[in-house]
Amino acid sequence: MDSKIKEAKITLENILAELDQSSMRLYDIKEPELEKDLFTQLDLLSQLDKSQAVIFSQLPKLKKYHEELKTLKNSSLSSDQLSHLNSFQAECQQVLDRICPKLESVEECYQDLAEEVLYRCQNHINQLIDKILEHRKASASLKDIIGLELDEENELRELRDSLETYREIRLGDIGESEDDQDDPLITQLDSQIVACDNALLIDETSL
Repeated sequence: MDSKIKEAKITLENILAELDQSSMRLYDIKEPELEKDLFTQLDLLSQLDKSQAVIFSQLPKLKKYHEELKTLKNSSLSSDQLSHLNSFQAECQQVLDRICPKLESVEECYQDLAEEVLYRCQNHINQLIDKILEHRKASASLKDIIGLELDEENELRELRDSLETYREIRLGDIGESEDDQDDPLITQLDSQIVACDNALLIDETSL
């Protein structure tokens, strides 16, 4: 019995730890000083997806342990063992009862923040592309073009890489059983990655 409770406790602790991490990351994303730091915000969104994936993978295990521990009550247990078992089962039940509303709240907040961050990403992508085009038109020589566009191009590539990383983690979070075409965040990410690719391709071929 002790080993079974120990395994269940580890699972429970993992879930609670990831829930705490999710709450902290949601708070961090809202921090005013991060408002213009798209790279950090995208990284935090990726970390949130990882936490959600861990929680959803651990929940079925916790439910299974919870059911298995019920059967131990029928075995010969000392009063101390039975008290320990009842106490842990009550803790498990409390977590299971409150975790679904908690996850729904986190997901709702996450969706709103992710849409806001991706909206700002799209605006920033457009601004970078406009700057590249302006530099190209204003530059009289190939050397001037390369020098003027370098910073914007590098930032666009870095943003594209961050979007791609977030997309891969997001796909892992929603799982293979889900249709990624139904996820509006994946749709937005795909669109923005293509916009970056097209802008960089046009710039490279024009040189």
